[in-house]
Amino acid sequence: RIISVQDGPITAGFEYKDHGGVPPFKGQNKWRVEVFEPMRRQVHVGNSGPMTFKVDSVLTETSSGTRMERQVEVTSLLVMRPILSLMWTLFLKRRALEVMQKTSTIAKHLLESPGT
Repeated sequence: RIISVQDGPITAGFEYKDHGGVPPFKGQNKWRVEVFEPMRRQVHVGNSGPMTFKVDSVLTETSSGTRMERQVEVTSLLVMRPILSLMWTLFLKRRALEVMQKTSTIAKHLLESPGT
């Protein structure tokens, strides 16, 4: 859930904070909009604990509405990579996919609904 946003319109450089993340690294996260092309593409970069997420969303108009495709890149601090690699294999990947799927489903529903 969004907990704060800066004043003004969303453009490249816009920053906001949310409360979320991938368990057990849930908490307050800071995000920055790196690319903003209205109704075409957005790239948001943020962190969740020791991991950094780059979320690239592309919107394409179709005859029945708007289609959204999302690509997520995850990186971590070098010192944390061995333990996070093990945690990723054991449970973090599944949890991350669940969180991203839930967010994507909500966004896709809003964007792809005819007449919105």
